[in-house]
Amino acid sequence: MGQDSLNKILREHKMLTLRKKYSMKTTNSHHRFYKYKNSIKKLEINRPNQVWAADITYIRTIKGFCYLPLLTDMYSYKIGGYNLRQLRTNRLCKGT
Repeated sequence: MGQDSLNKILREHKMLTLRKKYSMKTTNSHHRFYKYKNSIKKLEINRPNQVWAADITYIRTIKGFCYLPLLTDMYSYKIGGYNLRQLRTNRLCKGT
C-alpha cells in the first residue's frame, strides 16, 4: 500500500492528522524608514548584468534558522551569488 492510499483511508475514517505549519513573519512594510520608489519598474531589461536583485531567505533547520542571501540577474534569472550562514551579520551580505 502506498502513502497516497494510506492517507486516503485515514482521511475517510477521520484519522489523518495534519502537522501544524509554523511560519515566521519576516517582512514589516509599516516601518518608520524611508521607502524608495521602484526605479526600474518601467525599465526594459534586455541584456545580462543590467539589473541585479538581492533578497534574503530564512531556512528553518533543527538548530534554528539559517540565512540565505541571493543575488539574481533579472535578465537571465541566474543566481550570481549566495552565502548560507547561521548568523545574520554584515559579513553574510558582503560574502554574497
